[in-house]
Amino acid sequence: MFWKKKNKKDEKSLRIHKVPDDPRQAFRVVPDPEEPINLDVGGKSVTVTEISSNGLAFLNEGFSGNEVFKVKIFLPKIFTEISASLKILRVDSEGVCVCLLKDMDANAEDAIHHYVLLRQKDDLQSRNI
Repeated sequence: MFWKKKNKKDEKSLRIHKVPDDPRQAFRVVPDPEEPINLDVGGKSVTVTEISSNGLAFLNEGFSGNEVFKVKIFLPKIFTEISASLKILRVDSEGVCVCLLKDMDANAEDAIHHYVLLRQKDDLQSRNI
């Protein structure tokens, strides 16, 4: 038989997952304008401008950094509502709240991943028309 002997160094490098310094360093998608993601943050209605597996962004409505809110997010493409804690990491120079989603169960995380994947597919299909 011909096979390559496993190198201990190679095995270790496969198991190590380096966490990025920026918690929102994940692939981001823009929600479909015809099916926006709206949510209530601290009693104010906001529209999500982009979403990723671990966070989202929206235009600032008087928020400041380091605020935390409980939110329910309805994901339109998959008709699922998830609950999470939303932490506003910062408000950037363009007036966009950059947020981290926390305290989600595995089903909620899977739902967001599924939504992001569907939006990626939609975007690719619209470019190939």
